[in-house]
Parts: sequence; C-alpha cells; structure tokens
Amino acid sequence: MGLYMKKIKTTLLLTVAGIALCACMKTPEINKDFGPEVPAESLKDALNQAQIESTYLSVQNIKQGEFAYTEKTSQIENLYPIVFRQRGDTVSKKVEDEKKIMYTITRELRELDSAGHMQGSHSSSDACLAKTHGGCDQKDLVGSTAPDVPSVLNPITMFSVRDNPSPPPDFGIAAGHLQDLSWRAITTHSGDSIHWTYHKLRKIYSSINTPSLVQMRPDCGGRKNPCSSPMQTVEVRFDEVDWTTEKYPVKYSYVLIFSPEAPFFASQVMSCGSTTVPFRNQRVALLQCETVKDFTAGHDTP
Repeated sequence: MGLYMKKIKTTLLLTVAGIALCACMKTPEINKDFGPEVPAESLKDALNQAQIESTYLSVQNIKQGEFAYTEKTSQIENLYPIVFRQRGDTVSKKVEDEKKIMYTITRELRELDSAGHMQGSHSSSDACLAKTHGGCDQKDLVGSTAPDVPSVLNPITMFSVRDNPSPPPDFGIAAGHLQDLSWRAITTHSGDSIHWTYHKLRKIYSSINTPSLVQMRPDCGGRKNPCSSPMQTVEVRFDEVDWTTEKYPVKYSYVLIFSPEAPFFASQVMSCGSTTVPFRNQRVALLQCETVKDFTAGHDTP
C-alpha cells in the first residue's frame, strides 16, 4: 500500500471516527475475479504514449510565466472531499543558447498537516530542454529542490531521464502527481515481497470542459480554441491489485487524463485513484484526485 494510504488511515479516517459510517461500510471482496491480467509493460506503454500525444508540442513551447495550479483532494465514502494539497508551479526564468533551453520552475505549496492546518512552503527546480544531442549537461541540473519536476525535458520521450538513467526511467511530468499511490509499483516495487497485478487497461479519447478559473482569463490561458469548446483529452484507466499486503487482495482503480490543449506543466489535467481501506473491522471507500484548476501558457521572452 502506498505511503499516503498509510498516512490517510491515521489522519483523515480518525477525523470521521465519530460519524455514523455504518450504513456505508463495505465488506471485503474475497476471491473476486478482477478480469484478465495486463502486463506491466503494456500499462507503461499506454501511459507513455498518452504523455507523448499530449506533450510533444507543448514541451517545445514552454514560455516564461507558464503557470499551473493543482489541488489534491481525498474523499471518504460520500463525505465532502478534503483539499489536502495546493500547488502552483511557475516557469520563473528561461535562458536559451544554441544547445539548450534552461528553465527555473518556482513552486508554491500548501499541505494539510496532522493537526488540520495548511502549511506553506516554497521551492525551485531547474529543468533543461536539449536543442542538440547531449545539450543538457549534469552541471546544468544542480540545485533542484522540487524532485518531482523533470530535470531533463525531452521532446521525443517526455521522460525525466539522463544519458545514463539510474534508477529506471519515471513517468516524466506524471512523477509527483500520484507519487503517494501504489501505481508507482510499476517501477518501484520490482523485487519486493508485494505481489501486484494489473487489469482492465483502457485508453480513451474524450474531452473535458476548460477549468473555470482558466475561463476567467482574457486569453483562456493561452488556448488556441475558444474557452467554450471542450479540451481534447487522452484518458488511461486501469486497475491494480495488491495480493499480499492485507489478508484479502485489495484493488486500486485509476484514471489519468492528459490534454494536448493545456500547457506542458498542466498537461496531466486530472489523476484519480480509488480503493477501500480497513476501518473498525470493515472497509471504507477512499478516493484521491489531483486536478488542474488553473493554467496559463505564459509569454515569449524578449
């Protein structure tokens, strides 16, 4: 089970201990048929392709002032969702030469602590987009303090990798959006004692409404299409089953939605994970989502 799932049981679940949840309790699902198993490689390929489709243009058009604001929420059963993380990423600096483009990404973060208070912090991270082969040098990447921001922006693969990647490649801009949830077991749980399987992989082309805060911007956040028109999306859905952490297999269901019409750092417009967690000898449903609420494409530097 992911680190956040463990934390959630000792924080958010305790805050509702006095609420009558009995009517909403779910009994464990025993020996359930989760459907045909999907290889982990197929899942990685689907996520990688969704990223490529949604960022192959925007990664080459990152401007100074590009901004993305996201909120992360948790919802227990049918209770009102709790906002426990607010994050704003701004491209505060862009420096270009014949070999590369260097960006500085400034982050403002507010997170809910165990006492129920939002605590703020600031950090910055450097990112490099190579214009020629080998254009991004290791010395260009010193000083990053926001580890889930890609260090190297590659317009072909979109991954946060270096010339000799170690550990194995991550999901680039997706890193950090769901880092607390267990789908990262695809790359991080290999070789451990937990047995994971993946099921019901689907890739869907759809659309979503432009975020309401973006609609309030005069230029619709830099969108080329009118705010009234839906944003085209690439959606990946799948289930993950943990067979060994608890007495019975536990299913996690995920949906990740990408849009080529959003700026690069807002291209993963939504990511949600749902499961059930133990509580008072029963199980309660838990839904966690991170959603882009606002973005703007920034402006060209002189």
